[in-house]
Amino acid sequence: MKKHSRIISILLTLMMVVTSFSIVFAVDEPAEAPKANEPTVGTEEASSGVAQETGEDLTGDTTDEGNNSVINDLVDGLERPSVTVIINYVDNFDKQIKPSFTQEITLEKNSEGVYEGHYSVESPKIAGYAADNKVVEGTVNNDSESPTVITVKYTPVPADPVTNLRLHPAYKSIILTWDKVEDAKEYVVQRAPEGGNYVDIATVQNTGGDQIVYTDGNAYGVDSSKHTATRYYYKVFSVSVTDIRSPKPATASNTCVRPMYERIVFDDPCWLTSHDGKNKEMYFGYGTEVIAMGFNGGKYEFWYKGYYFTASVIRFTNCRADYQPNSVANGRATSYSGIWARKTYASAADVGNNDNYRGIKFYDRISAENFVNGSGQSSRTGYLVWVSTYTQHLYVFQGSKGKWKLLWDWECSTGAPWSPTPTGFGKEIIGHEKADPDISYWCNFQTLNSIHGQRSSYTFGSPQSNGCVRNYDENAWNVYTYCPLHTAVIIY
Repeated sequence: MKKHSRIISILLTLMMVVTSFSIVFAVDEPAEAPKANEPTVGTEEASSGVAQETGEDLTGDTTDEGNNSVINDLVDGLERPSVTVIINYVDNFDKQIKPSFTQEITLEKNSEGVYEGHYSVESPKIAGYAADNKVVEGTVNNDSESPTVITVKYTPVPADPVTNLRLHPAYKSIILTWDKVEDAKEYVVQRAPEGGNYVDIATVQNTGGDQIVYTDGNAYGVDSSKHTATRYYYKVFSVSVTDIRSPKPATASNTCVRPMYERIVFDDPCWLTSHDGKNKEMYFGYGTEVIAMGFNGGKYEFWYKGYYFTASVIRFTNCRADYQPNSVANGRATSYSGIWARKTYASAADVGNNDNYRGIKFYDRISAENFVNGSGQSSRTGYLVWVSTYTQHLYVFQGSKGKWKLLWDWECSTGAPWSPTPTGFGKEIIGHEKADPDISYWCNFQTLNSIHGQRSSYTFGSPQSNGCVRNYDENAWNVYTYCPLHTAVIIY
């Protein structure tokens, strides 16, 4: 404003000087001699006479009229400048975190004759920060500095918390999935054993599609020495670009894919030698309880006091599956508790990928596919069958080693604890011989064991057969029709 006033003063002074010179020149210039036959009159009178003839009023000061108009135009021009507004975006350490915003504000005369301009700028969103002022606004006028510099502070904030965390049991591992958090830089995964403390186990980058996937390959699931399935507990934190963890993590717990256990009691005292290379001899008295983790080659497999043993079924009575008896389940007077007592059957294929199936007795698509792919299973055909003894569920896959995709799945029934279905990998369909003419769709995977159809009296969802895998007829037909000889069969 001071600069403008100075310029105006200089212009006024120059105009006054020019006017003075004009007056001086007018006074010093000699009067023109009158022409012949013209009357001699004074200058004032002559002017007055001209005015009377033309009708113009020449009594006022006409010398500066044009010059004043020019000056007014110049002044108006000088009184309408633009003011530059610069907005800086800085963090709590005054470090610039986004390029400055610059805007030219043109000043216009308001109703009071003051030249001013208004600005309103919304503070941009910056990942990991929150602006102290969401909108920066104000008014500038002739007296405002140009540029007018404004600073907006941004405070670091945590990213949004993780949502929809799901744990999928897999082969000697657990797969974690959760919804992507857009404003996160990465995620921190913590794990704790049952009754233990949480520790960081992984940092996962925030890349990929809408779902983030992490596989915990250090979760082994089955503790053979304790005859239990280990439950793992997880926390997942989102981490902002300013390295602040979300105050509230997503939490979940689950176990790995596991087999069925049978609790069996020695009825006939005996000595057994361990089959783990240690050749440990141990005496098993009458009533000794052990937990069998499988049945193969006509013998139960179990660990006892840190040693691995196998023993024939004829040495045991009072067998129960999954530890605890249950008087009523699936409409039967005698059945077994645990997962089989829940009548919440659905299909892993139908429900889809984004469900953790808590309380539902089957493994979801992600779990099932990872089990066969993660364990490196192959088949001599384009199909593969997995019978889960723990969930009493049969899965059919199509594809090849490492690329198996779930095709169908359904509820089934495997061998009762006293006549278990032989477990293990490396089995395959070897024939279609019927052991009972009243039952259809036989697919033999071992000499005395088959995947087959139903009798009208069958119920499904709990271990109750004589060692075969029972199915509804329409499901057994699928295996019989689409899975040719040499299709791999897994019982686990």
